[in-house]
Amino acid sequence: MSILGQSQAMIPFQDIVTLPPGEYAVAVWCSTTTISLVHKLSNTLKGLQLGAASISSNEGMPETFQNEVGGGRTVALTVRIAAPPTLGAAPFLGDSITQGGNNWILAAVAMAGAQFTPVNRGVGGETTAGLRARVDAVIADAPSVTFVFGGANDLGQGGAPATTIANLKAIHDAILKQTDARVIAATVMPRGSVGSDSPVPVMIASRAQINGWLHSLRHPRLTLVDWSRAMSTGDDATYNPLLSTDYVHLNARGQRLMATYAANALR
Repeated sequence: MSILGQSQAMIPFQDIVTLPPGEYAVAVWCSTTTISLVHKLSNTLKGLQLGAASISSNEGMPETFQNEVGGGRTVALTVRIAAPPTLGAAPFLGDSITQGGNNWILAAVAMAGAQFTPVNRGVGGETTAGLRARVDAVIADAPSVTFVFGGANDLGQGGAPATTIANLKAIHDAILKQTDARVIAATVMPRGSVGSDSPVPVMIASRAQINGWLHSLRHPRLTLVDWSRAMSTGDDATYNPLLSTDYVHLNARGQRLMATYAANALR
């Protein structure tokens, strides 16, 4: 278990621990042990599944997480909370991978040890045109940092790469010009084809053009998260079924990998 915040502490499941006053984020990673959690985290974790949450409580009041580990041994973590300064909002603009991605988003913020307030601005099924239409809401968040992650639905619908690039450029430019926020752009991950989706070879070619453009970007406040190769079978082209639930969306193992890459960009 890791408690990341002012303390940057890594807490093993073995004792009752009281941390100094401060605000902390909790990330729970589990490799082989099954852990039952009470309170705000996922109530079951097994294998490579993950859970994450921010702790909030009245100043000076204890917050306790009790966990049953292994052969029925119960341990607990107790944290006392105060209200430290925040680094501001961190909107995550995206499609269904973002909308249903509170686990990887919260885990990324926790792993980065950052005091950002994540704002989930994912909408399932949207192409980058939909993201572009909602960029004003991101700007209204007064962000300190913004994730921009889209393109999977453009590929599935057979959209022209030039159109996707134009939409992403408009999003980046609007945020960079109208706020002081950092922009974290993300490469488009490999995906499979379902039903009436565009054929996989066409999507691979389109994705290569979009990601090539993303790699060419240069701006002092823009960072690229390149999780494309990591999410493939190693060829940066073929989607990895071990990381996916349905050719597009990520399973717990995939979300954990996403969180690791996103955390590096947030630091």
